[in-house]
Amino acid sequence: MARFQVLSHLVFVGVHLCTTSLAEGRVSPRQSDGEEMWKGVGKLPFMGFNTWNGFGCNYNESVLEENAQLMINLGLKAWHTRIRIDVGYNYVNVDDCYSEPQRNKDGDIVVREEKFPSGMRALTDKIHALGLYVDSNPSLAIPGNTPHSKAGIYGDSGWFTCNNGSGSFQNEERDARLFQVEWGFDLLKFDNCAVPYDIIIQEGQVGKYARMSNAIKGLAEDTGNPPLLFSLCEWGRLQPWLWGRDLGQAWRTTEDIGPRWDSVTQIINQNSFHATPEKEQFFPRINST
Repeated sequence: MARFQVLSHLVFVGVHLCTTSLAEGRVSPRQSDGEEMWKGVGKLPFMGFNTWNGFGCNYNESVLEENAQLMINLGLKAWHTRIRIDVGYNYVNVDDCYSEPQRNKDGDIVVREEKFPSGMRALTDKIHALGLYVDSNPSLAIPGNTPHSKAGIYGDSGWFTCNNGSGSFQNEERDARLFQVEWGFDLLKFDNCAVPYDIIIQEGQVGKYARMSNAIKGLAEDTGNPPLLFSLCEWGRLQPWLWGRDLGQAWRTTEDIGPRWDSVTQIINQNSFHATPEKEQFFPRINST
């Protein structure tokens, strides 16, 4: 793959956002001891590679492994020990189309074997094990401050994903544990397709996302490990800048970007109206992932 093609698939997440809290629905954000761990995740905007914009559903584990290595080869994911700078492109993210429509007999999401014959755990182990140094003396790195490569996974708040994979509605706790404990992912992008009508569940948009947010926090309490970085994706239709920070660390503010300059400028313009800096950790996502 040419270098400009790889670069065009990189995700940039960057602008701080002024937000306020908004209560809605019957499911509310969980307040617990997990809050302190929650505050330690996603202090800076996450950056990296995502399968969707460049490949759609036409990818497999080899595509992810190859692009993860390309990020290193191009110097995008590196710990420059001489100047003590983490370039910051540390995430390699799996998007939609990795799962079967039906769960297995135990109720777990089933990975498409033709795409991931080695399994998800093997993939995340490879990503986590990738080298991060661009010079020949990694011992110069500051102890305890060396960045790690991280892996992201995709989920959906409805019954099915946008491409007919398994959604997480009413399986939030099971799926949060599967994503993080069993498969080893660090980030969850959570989409908004095939959601039940609100006249049925009467939770509102916030309630739909609070389900997984609460599951992630509860899992962190149970395991004592840092929670998944939770990235909401409801395309900015219900003003997530007003309530997203109560549930996760990032939220989509627009529809998908297109491979056109007018699409880029339109999205930049949309975000200019609510991009007032406030504090670290909570970020809008203005790209296509």
